[in-house]
Amino acid sequence: MKSAYPSKVLIPLCGRTLLDRVLEPFATSTLIWEILVVAPPHLLDLFEREARGSRFGFKVAAVIPGGDTRGQSVRNGLLALKSSPDVVVVHDGARPFVTTHLIDRVVRRAFEHGAAIAAVQAVDTVKLVKKSSCGAIGDSSIGDLATGDQGAREDELKVVEKTLDRTRIWLAQTPQAFRTEILYSAYRVKKGRPERTSSEEAPEEASDEAADEAPWLLAPDDASLVEALGMPVIIEIGDPMNLKITHPHDLETARFLSACHAEGLVRVGFGHDVHRLVEGRKLVLGGVEIPYHKGLLGHSDADVLCHAIADALLGAAGLGDIGLHFPDTDERYKGARSLDLLTHVASLLNDGGWQIVNVDSVVVAEEPRISPNVERMRLCLSNCLGVSVMDINIKATTKEGLGPVGKGECIEAFAIAGVKKTAVSVPFNAISE
Repeated sequence: MKSAYPSKVLIPLCGRTLLDRVLEPFATSTLIWEILVVAPPHLLDLFEREARGSRFGFKVAAVIPGGDTRGQSVRNGLLALKSSPDVVVVHDGARPFVTTHLIDRVVRRAFEHGAAIAAVQAVDTVKLVKKSSCGAIGDSSIGDLATGDQGAREDELKVVEKTLDRTRIWLAQTPQAFRTEILYSAYRVKKGRPERTSSEEAPEEASDEAADEAPWLLAPDDASLVEALGMPVIIEIGDPMNLKITHPHDLETARFLSACHAEGLVRVGFGHDVHRLVEGRKLVLGGVEIPYHKGLLGHSDADVLCHAIADALLGAAGLGDIGLHFPDTDERYKGARSLDLLTHVASLLNDGGWQIVNVDSVVVAEEPRISPNVERMRLCLSNCLGVSVMDINIKATTKEGLGPVGKGECIEAFAIAGVKKTAVSVPFNAISE
């Protein structure tokens, strides 16, 4: 599957890459202690940033180079293991809808029996197929019916050889889990050290001879190698929604599933900020300059209302806080307009597929009086965030002379923001056959 992205696991679905979606259920499982991400060798730095930067990357122990085949990549992962877990779980990064529940069930089954895989029973009638030319079938008219092209009669056709008993057919998925010593045996690894073979450097297309000596080169999955050892592999009922993205139409299905899950999801975030009042600074609140003989002290223009709203929006979308995105140690933000920072936050939410529903806020100041400026602030913030002025609410109050705010030493702001998940898809030209 060709893609405009360097790797299909970096394709976003509703603002989240496949890699991020796969990391989440493994990171939140109490049975998973560490995660090894096996990546294309030429994309190690990119995968390192993506995996470590994910909010579910806290269990990622290492990002290591893969091989030319699936089996080589799994073997590299085994060789990189520094700990000695009871069970090793292998999962395909192109299955972004795996759940923690399925992972845990497969792990427990493997711990009990030694080897287990997720799989679903075939529901369609299954045909065993062979290839044949038109002439071998004995009716030249079939060429026209099958291809619609008189000149394509010699093309190979797929012909039914026999119908299989689908009650015995199960379609393997991942995760696949194994007791560590069993998977070591299957991949000929001893305590993290490989057994030597004459095929250490596998060609891009492994030969049958090389596969005889290094069977993982052509193995379709890990379970097949364990089966070859004569060991039983237990089926744990999988999930039909545990889709593998292989072809462009799979991506379209994944987009639909993501949108159905996410569309309409509403989340709420809370923000708070406080800054000291000092002489010689302009007072800016909600992007509006307010006449006063003091202003708020800060690395930027110290607009506490914009800061509180930014934190509320970031919190609602699970994107950290304002200090993470605009640290006061970064000279780029020295003297910056907080309204510009808030605009950037709004763009981050939009990129992640979040739509701002509403903002409710409170500005607490003994003086100056805030209420005469509220409507200008609402208008300014609505333009900044791209929402209706009716979706922005600002209340002003005092501390009745109590505390630092009541003594006129500082101004503080509180904000609550609601955001709604919207469907965000990859452009149609991002992926092709």
